[in-house]
Amino acid sequence: MVVALVAVAVGGEFYARDRVGNCVATALEQQVDGDVDVSLGATPLLLTAVTGTVSSISINSDGINLAGPGEAAMRGLQLSSTIHDIRLPEGDGTGTVGSSEATVTWGNDDMLASLQTLPFGMLITGVTSDSTAGTIDVAVAGGLGRISLTPRISGNAVTMEASDITAFGIGLPTGGAQQIIDLLTRNLADYPLEMTPQSVDVTDKGLQVRLTGGQAPLTTTGVQAPLTTTDGPQIDCSIF
Repeated sequence: MVVALVAVAVGGEFYARDRVGNCVATALEQQVDGDVDVSLGATPLLLTAVTGTVSSISINSDGINLAGPGEAAMRGLQLSSTIHDIRLPEGDGTGTVGSSEATVTWGNDDMLASLQTLPFGMLITGVTSDSTAGTIDVAVAGGLGRISLTPRISGNAVTMEASDITAFGIGLPTGGAQQIIDLLTRNLADYPLEMTPQSVDVTDKGLQVRLTGGQAPLTTTGVQAPLTTTDGPQIDCSIF
């Protein structure tokens, strides 16, 4: 009898983790172009029936692409995030998150591929990062031109300021280049779960952004949360 009860409990836990994990992954993959890996905290998920919340969910990806309709694509973003104290969306598509944090990494090669989706992007031939200067250096036409980009946090969004634009060693105005770069970085202006950027750092391999968030709605019918789906039916993540 005891063995049977243990077997039922273990089977139920595996079922609950599989259901919730697949539910969250499916919803996330409707929002980004790329595969995500979802893992749940150590607390038994069946306790959700008593506590009403999941202690934590970790969400990771080695490469997602972000783009709005007709916009330039941000390619190859690496994501490592954790959300805490989650009340999962059920039949009405609503839930909440107690807090969240995420680190987004954008490598130089992926940044180059992204910049090449911009107007005149075919002229961009290289991207290197200088962690000491805190700048991203963009080579144009095989090095005949150069654009220096400085990442900043402005108005709770990550932006890149274009400066030191040269062609054949001659300095050029920054206005036109800035407008083109803004087409790409506006994809960094909206963050899920009401998270805001806390830091943006240039590393020797690219760009790293750290985000944090407090209590926020978690919904499968809106447009801001990771469990959002704008196409298709609501997603019910309930266990029972």
